[in-house]
Amino acid sequence: MNETIGNTGTKETEDNVPGLKFWESNKEEIKEVCRPFVSKFKEKGYDKVLSRLQNYDGVEPASNALYSILSDVLDIDPEMKYESSFEEKPRSSYSTNDNTVYIRTSIKDSNLNKNELALKTFNTISHEMFHAYQYKVANSNEERAELYKQEFYGYKTPETECKYGYASQFLEMEAMFFAYNIEMIISDAIKK
Repeated sequence: MNETIGNTGTKETEDNVPGLKFWESNKEEIKEVCRPFVSKFKEKGYDKVLSRLQNYDGVEPASNALYSILSDVLDIDPEMKYESSFEEKPRSSYSTNDNTVYIRTSIKDSNLNKNELALKTFNTISHEMFHAYQYKVANSNEERAELYKQEFYGYKTPETECKYGYASQFLEMEAMFFAYNIEMIISDAIKK
């Protein structure tokens, strides 16, 4: 499993990598939470994602295949909706109110080639689907239920807590790590 959340290509400091101190302090715990799901994703296979990406125009058929696989891997069943936005950086999200993953794309995304757009979308879907899993756990008697309940209740958004508080939550760091790994697995397969 990858050791980092991303490769910035620069010297990593708290100033250019939000949540770096939090990651360094908690990375073993975060990896331990995500590892079984990443392994299950690899075992389950993602050929359907790759074939749909290759055989269809657009990325939505491949994204739907990924959604289906992740629903099984994470044992969740949120709805997924696509929305277009004219915002420069639209925010995708998981809504606990209606158990829905909202994937928002920007007009700016049209500048990406198909594989770049697919990987960006796959990362977003994986990230938001992991939040759906975390919410399911928060409403159970599972081990991390209390931690997730507290973080969902006191959730820090990028708007309310800048980027540093947002990235220093287990909810976000786990979702980022899981999504990064799923994206890298598919990216490596695309390159072959």
